[in-house]
Amino acid sequence: MIAPSVDELLFFTGFGSFAWTYVYAQLPRPSADARCQLRGTITGPHCHYSRTLPTRWDFLDQGDGPTILARATVVDPCFWTPTLPFLYDVTLELEQHGQRVWSTSQRIGLTRYGTRGCNLLCDGKRWVLRATFLPFLRGPIQHAAPQLSTLPQKTPSADFEFLEQAADGLREHLLGIAVEQPTISLCEWASTHGIPMIADLRHRSSSTGSTISAIVRQFSRYPCIAATIVHREDVTTVRNSNKYLIVAEELVGPELVDDRCENAMLADIAICSVHNASTDGPNLQEWAAAIGRPMFAIRSDSQSMDIPSARLACEQLQADLAPWIDLAGYIV
Repeated sequence: MIAPSVDELLFFTGFGSFAWTYVYAQLPRPSADARCQLRGTITGPHCHYSRTLPTRWDFLDQGDGPTILARATVVDPCFWTPTLPFLYDVTLELEQHGQRVWSTSQRIGLTRYGTRGCNLLCDGKRWVLRATFLPFLRGPIQHAAPQLSTLPQKTPSADFEFLEQAADGLREHLLGIAVEQPTISLCEWASTHGIPMIADLRHRSSSTGSTISAIVRQFSRYPCIAATIVHREDVTTVRNSNKYLIVAEELVGPELVDDRCENAMLADIAICSVHNASTDGPNLQEWAAAIGRPMFAIRSDSQSMDIPSARLACEQLQADLAPWIDLAGYIV
C-alpha cells in the first residue's frame, strides 16, 4: 500500500449539538479491497486568548466504505470564533495488517460556518463579514504559488512580522483579511489569532483541477477560512473536493440576471464589484432577490490603508449600498 499524502486528509464535523459533536478524519481508500484502519486522538481545546482544560478523545475507525473514515465524539465542543479561536490537536495513524504505514499530527478548529437564505452564519448566528485586501498581500507577493500543487509553506518574514503586530488591531476592529493564495503559515496565524480569512484562488488556472482540490482539502484544517473565492468553472471541482467549504464566485460581465442566477446556484455566495453605488446598488438588489444567496460586495482601492481606515472603508461601502440592500459581507 502506498502511504497517503497529508494533502489528501479532510477534517469535518458531523451531527451534534452544544453538548457534543462528531469530528471526522477522512482519507481516500486506495482500492476497494484495501483493508486499513485509521485511529488517533483529538485533544483540546486550546486558545491563545483563554485558559482551557484540554481533554482527549479517541478517533475510531468506521470500517469498510468508499473512503477511510475515523470518528471522534467530542463532548462540550468549543467551536472556533473570531472572539475565542479554540483549536484542537489531532494525531492520526493508519494501520494495515497491524503495521503502521502512515501518521500525522495536525492542529484544527471546529467551525459552524453556513448560510441561511441571504445571510452568512458563524457559530450558528447571523454574521456580517468585513475584510480587507491588505496592501502587502496583494498581487505577486506569492508569485510562485500557482506552480505548486499544495499551499506554499511560508509567508515572507517581513510581512509576517507586520501581521504579528497587526493581530490586536484586526481583532479590535473586527476586521478579517482577504488573501490571494494564502500560505500555510498565514492560515495557522489567522486561525490562532481569530482573524477571519477569505481565500482568493481566482488566480489559479482553471486547468489545474488537482491543485485546487489539494488546496481546498487543506483548508479543512484551518478554521479561519470563512469563504473561498474561485472561478465559476472551478466551483464543481471545489465542491467535489471539500463539500463543507463555503464557496464564493464573482459575478462579472454583461450577463442577464437569469443567466447570473442559473450559474450562481452552485456557489454558496455571490461576489460583486461595486464601482458606483448609485448604479450598482439597484442591480445588487435585483440580483440578490433573484439568486436567494448571500452576497459580498468588493470595492477596490489602490491606496494603502491602515487597519482603522480599512474598517471605516467597509462601513462606508455598507452605508453607500444601504438604501438598496444589506449584504452578508463587505471587502475593500
